[in-house]
This record gives sequence, C-alpha cells and structure tokens, in this order.
Amino acid sequence: MKYLLISLFTFVSIGVHPINDFEFNQAKYAAAESIFEEFEWARSYLQSQVNDSPSGEALFFMTVIDIKRCMMLDNCEDPDYDNIVLNLEISATKGYSLSIALLEYCYRKGFLVSGVDVDKARYFLETYIHNPIEGNEISIVQKALFTMLLKK
Repeated sequence: MKYLLISLFTFVSIGVHPINDFEFNQAKYAAAESIFEEFEWARSYLQSQVNDSPSGEALFFMTVIDIKRCMMLDNCEDPDYDNIVLNLEISATKGYSLSIALLEYCYRKGFLVSGVDVDKARYFLETYIHNPIEGNEISIVQKALFTMLLKK
C-alpha cells in the first residue's frame, strides 16, 4: 500500500498540469523525493517559475521544499517559514489540487497553522470536491502527500 501511495503521488505530481520543461520536472522530483542536496537549486528554480505557472504548481513544490526543510530542522515555528501556509493558499487560489488537499489537512489537524480551524478545513474540503485530482478522494491524495512530505 505504501508503494502504491508513493507511486500515486509521483504520478500525480509529475502529471498534474505539466509544464514541458525538463528542469521544472527535475526540481519537482527533488522536492518530492527529498533530494536535500538539490533543494537550494530546486527552490530557486521553482521560485523563478512561479509567475509562469498559472496553475500554482511551481509555488506548491517550492513550498514542499520549505515544509521539508522546516520538518528536517524541527523549526517550523521559525519566522523564515511564515510564508508556507500563505504560499499554499495562493497556490490553492490558482486551483492547484495538491495545495487544496494539504491545506484541508493543515486546518483540520492544526499542522503548520496556529490551531485547528474547522471552518477553513471545511472550505478547503468543499473546494477540493469541486476540483479533484482525476477523481481521487481527498484522503487518498493526502496520504500520498504526507508519504512524500515525510520521506527522508
């Protein structure tokens, strides 16, 4: 099951709203597969692509790197990471389903936010229902997301 979720996320992360750019896919892969030695380059590259990614995909993967860094260093409370949730919300506003699924989880569980916010969690759940990834249930997508986020 674990390998199925990893495979699902890899497929989804590479396949959703593809930008035909080898470097873009390399940066996404570095983020998804936790290739820490590539994080600096990958984050910089993704940041340079944010304006060219109307779907919010580049911003999402840039934020994934920030989340993995703060989790790795166990300092997600550091002000350097204040933009994590804001960046996820911007990406979600652009309709990027993985950001929407992650935000629902964040607000439902109090992950990366100051506390549980049931109203915001419900909002993102409803938003996801109207903008799913290939018909996948949000719980399956979230499991794949967190398998990716916790990958070391």
